[in-house]
Amino acid sequence: MRTRDRQIAGEQFIINKCKKCKIFLKDYSAAVNIYYCEDCEIFIGPCASSAYFRNCQNCKVVLATSQLRMYKCDNFTMLVFSLSDPSLEECLNLKLGCFDYSYFNLRGTLIIASR
Repeated sequence: MRTRDRQIAGEQFIINKCKKCKIFLKDYSAAVNIYYCEDCEIFIGPCASSAYFRNCQNCKVVLATSQLRMYKCDNFTMLVFSLSDPSLEECLNLKLGCFDYSYFNLRGTLIIASR
């Protein structure tokens, strides 16, 4: 397991081809793209634009975003806060609930991401 304490500071972030990973993005981002991930647990802090999941399976996700987009994802459990209606295309077995999470400076990053 690798741990990295770096700042995203409003940049785009891409997660690609992860398997059995625990990923925590506790900084604000412009956009987050997640491709071909399997059996992962992912936390995404405030995302100013969109969070896009493509071809992911068996994941548990917690995220706060302006827009949620998913394409060909299967067996997802997601706790989400989104400013707009989600776009879910060709997805199966989704369980969606409300974002219910807290950490130090979450409020501050939510305010910055909403600007």
